[in-house]
Amino acid sequence: MFAALSTLEPPIVDLGIAALLERDKTWYEQRLPIVEDRIRDRLGRLSARLGDADCLDGAFSAGDLLMVTVLRRLNGSDILHDYPNSPPM
Repeated sequence: MFAALSTLEPPIVDLGIAALLERDKTWYEQRLPIVEDRIRDRLGRLSARLGDADCLDGAFSAGDLLMVTVLRRLNGSDILHDYPNSPPM
C-alpha cells in the first residue's frame, strides 16, 4: 500500500498535472519525457516484483486494490502497454 501511494502515485499525479496545467508552457515537451521516465522506472520495479504472480504479496489484498486504483490514473496513456504483467484494469 505504501509503495502505491508514496512511490508510484506521485509521478503519475505529476503527469496528470503536467497534462492539465502545463501543456501550454514552452518547456512542456521537454518535461514530459522526464516525468514518463520516472513512471517507467517505477513500473519496471513493480513489474519485476510482480513477475508471473497475479497478486503483489501472495494472496489478493488491499495492496492490490490500491495499486490498481493508482495505475488506473494511467488510463488513456500507452505507458502500461510496456508492462504486460501489470495488474488488469
